[in-house]
Amino acid sequence: MAAQTNTEPRLYLKVITRQGVLFDQEVRSISSRNDVGKFDVLRKHAQFISIIKDKVIVRLLDGSSAEVPVDNGIMRVKGEFVQVFLGIKQ
Repeated sequence: MAAQTNTEPRLYLKVITRQGVLFDQEVRSISSRNDVGKFDVLRKHAQFISIIKDKVIVRLLDGSSAEVPVDNGIMRVKGEFVQVFLGIKQ
């Protein structure tokens, strides 16, 4: 795998709850689930917005992963920026 240069786009994730910002940093990838099934978000992903459920799995730059439980939420992907809003009332 080639090393990432400073000119390559980065994937940036911000997870927001009613209490404040839970996560705010660059990541390698993001996985979650919606009504259609499991999906992954990588760099250069198509723009979209989706209701998500179950969990968000975040793969960090150091190769480790973190899991955020999701009761209900919305994920928005725009360019290299991903926002996850948790605790959304339906």
